[in-house]
Amino acid sequence: MSLAKEFVIAALVWFSFRLARSPRDPAIWALVGCLVLRLLTAPSSMVALHEFTGGALDVATFRLVQTIALDASLFCLLVFFLLSAGGSRRRVTLDAGLLTLVCAALAVAMFVVPAASREQAFGVGAALPSVVTEPGVAFFYLVDAAYSTYATVQAASWALRDAAGNPLRVRWGLRIAACGLIVLAVTSVARFGTILVRWSGGDVPSAVPVVTAVLVHLGIILFMAGITLVGVLAVVAAARLWLRHRRRYEDLRPLWGQLHDVFPGDALYAGQRHGWLEELAFWRMHRRYWRRVVEIRDGLVRLSPYLADSGFVEGRERVSPEVFREALARLRAGERPTSRTAVAVARPEGLDIEADVGALVTLSKTLRA
Repeated sequence: MSLAKEFVIAALVWFSFRLARSPRDPAIWALVGCLVLRLLTAPSSMVALHEFTGGALDVATFRLVQTIALDASLFCLLVFFLLSAGGSRRRVTLDAGLLTLVCAALAVAMFVVPAASREQAFGVGAALPSVVTEPGVAFFYLVDAAYSTYATVQAASWALRDAAGNPLRVRWGLRIAACGLIVLAVTSVARFGTILVRWSGGDVPSAVPVVTAVLVHLGIILFMAGITLVGVLAVVAAARLWLRHRRRYEDLRPLWGQLHDVFPGDALYAGQRHGWLEELAFWRMHRRYWRRVVEIRDGLVRLSPYLADSGFVEGRERVSPEVFREALARLRAGERPTSRTAVAVARPEGLDIEADVGALVTLSKTLRA
């Protein structure tokens, strides 16, 4: 198995997982479709499929199916980057219309070629015919190369636009993917030129097809490396966020525990019994984390009048463990606060949610000490 094919399989596994989590995202659907088509239309896959079917379709028809599927994979790739960069659905419709015209042109070009010449001109695989005499053969390969050039250049352009509006970790992956697409565009131009030269009766240096084949693999590897890098960095970022939420979830336990003891009814989803299974469900970490933050804030609002009666002055100091415990004791004793007006407790220094959680963590650590 080639390195390029391994990259395609790795990317397909990752984006299939993404698709399972976001089944309504048309961009991910398009990319998964692109990867599946690219995997199925690899020369080795097509040869194996042709042998498996026992020649149910002739070689020329197989080449037509392979070429249309490859062009469809490029269309899916273009749609992925177009939608990711905020392109319009109207543009997708126009490109779908162009693909339809290209597929029709390929079919017409193939079937105007005499049946006796088709098998030699349209073999299964990626190689171009060494001799091009029929206009239909030339038209077939020229249309395919022209569309491949258009699709890869447009996809690279949309990828670079998408990169400009993304964080640095995503930007570099998209730029690498765009470089791979540009290399593939160069190979399409080379194939276009090769067919023109051979159709005019000229000869192409033997090194050109070899270099083109190498560049095709290089382009696929670069593209897949860029896409995979985006996925890997997304996983790393998600893991770091999970670990931070897990750490803060535990840091908030002392504060949450004392508030939960006096306000058990404030627990969100109080009617559900999750028990230790809920604690083991690592995929619910973010939900548990934000639930704990909300429950703590609700509890502090209800406890704040008792804190004021226990000597806490809003805006002047942090809540000391002694004042907090005295407020809890007043509440447990059934005392009524002198005022029902809530006061701000553990006020954050910043305006974002992370600053708010940081203030709660500081208070919780104070109580733990």
